[in-house]
Amino acid sequence: MKGMKGLLLKDLYFMQRHMRVYLLLMLVFVLLPGQLPLLAVIYSVMLPITVLAYDDNVKWPELAAMLPFSTRVLVFSKYLLGYIFSGCFVLLAILARVAYKFCWPLVTSGPVDNDFALSSDFISFMLLIWLASLVLLSLNLPLMFCLGAEKGRLAFILTMGLFFGIAIPLSSLSVPISSDVMFPGMLLLAASINAASYALSVKLYDKRLRTA
Repeated sequence: MKGMKGLLLKDLYFMQRHMRVYLLLMLVFVLLPGQLPLLAVIYSVMLPITVLAYDDNVKWPELAAMLPFSTRVLVFSKYLLGYIFSGCFVLLAILARVAYKFCWPLVTSGPVDNDFALSSDFISFMLLIWLASLVLLSLNLPLMFCLGAEKGRLAFILTMGLFFGIAIPLSSLSVPISSDVMFPGMLLLAASINAASYALSVKLYDKRLRTA
């Protein structure tokens, strides 16, 4: 898409200047043991929302309406930002476990602690969390494009509460579901919801730009 590189660079420059501490904390979460890396992946979908809030504060929608960017490109740049960062944090979490596997014998003669171990279960867990984060992203971005930063933040908090209110009880159910079934199902669900979400966001943001 024409102009996508420039839009991504704009957002990355903002994050480099204003969100260094936030990104550092997320990187620390990725390197921590157990299931803590999931926090970094879930929080990564908040990055496009924070950037959108900044765009509203500096009147970016009004400026974007005068620039040669299509609405589709403007919208997809925020989705792509979430996809890139959530995917990168999943990859970093897996690579960290690979590093622990090779570095552990240099520290101790014992086996790698389970909280730091690389296993198929950990990889499956992180991939499922990644897909769940993409679903969460797809639910919130249309609200931000429609309502703007302030009202969108409140809607995001409510959506997060609803998301975890459903996910936590479901995760405690002892229903044997194979990852061979779970992952394709989640992948199809995430792809379908994101496609519908993107189409809706384009319509909502186009309407907003016309009235800006």
